[in-house]
Amino acid sequence: MLYCGIDEAGLGPILGPLVTSAVAFRVTDAAPGEDVNLWDRLRDAVAEKPGRKESRIAIGDSKKLFKRKVKNGLAPLERGVLGSLLAKIATDPSPSDLPATLADLLNTVAPGSMEFARTYPWYGECNLPLPHAADTMGMELAANALRVSMRQRGVELLLMRAEPIFTREFNRRVAITDNKAAVTTELTTRRILDLYTALPYPHLNITVDRQGGRTHYREILQRVFMDASMKVHGEADEQSSYTLTNPDGRIVDITFRTKAENHSLPVALASMLSKYLRELCMELFN
Repeated sequence: MLYCGIDEAGLGPILGPLVTSAVAFRVTDAAPGEDVNLWDRLRDAVAEKPGRKESRIAIGDSKKLFKRKVKNGLAPLERGVLGSLLAKIATDPSPSDLPATLADLLNTVAPGSMEFARTYPWYGECNLPLPHAADTMGMELAANALRVSMRQRGVELLLMRAEPIFTREFNRRVAITDNKAAVTTELTTRRILDLYTALPYPHLNITVDRQGGRTHYREILQRVFMDASMKVHGEADEQSSYTLTNPDGRIVDITFRTKAENHSLPVALASMLSKYLRELCMELFN
């Protein structure tokens, strides 16, 4: 069973990129429809928030993990994102080193984005060295603990994918729709398609952090999965849930939930990836 999360960073600010991200974990022994708490399953290697004596990787709400006014305030985000990526890399058939620069990271998680970054003088070649704030040795040890924990508990981190939308493109899209929420919705549907096409598994469970007051997503999902049959489980203020069954038999459960990063580890990691990439871009801008 696949457990996936989607979140964004940068919709509210007036400077810097809007970043949407998708993350996917596979739990090998989970039954279809089973509610799996990955924080609980990986509790020996993952914590929801960092502590002074906490050696585990923190995966949680990116807004709470990032401390802008604290020295090395980016470190918890960086440790979680790069540590998770390192744990994922270590399970890949062809392991590689951690990204050495922001450009390397973008090429890893957001292929094609450097083409657009280069058109801005303040980003240039995105040669900001990584890690930028976190302790490398501690991060590598925590990543190894996460890799071991995932292997022992039947969990695989399959995908970490992001898409930064830089200023000109963001403004162009908003000018067309006159609605920032419509831009976010479009990007969210692209992340859903990323997950569906990149992970050809029979059953996906996707949780999306909901922005704004929208509660009805039927028409949006029907445009994405045109030939699928749909069951609506509920559309309410807190969450809206759907099951789509495609002609080939593949099933996608999708939930749009407020504050989803507090309920879903994949959403929390997607939130962290989006925020981390955005903050590195702002570091270059500043």
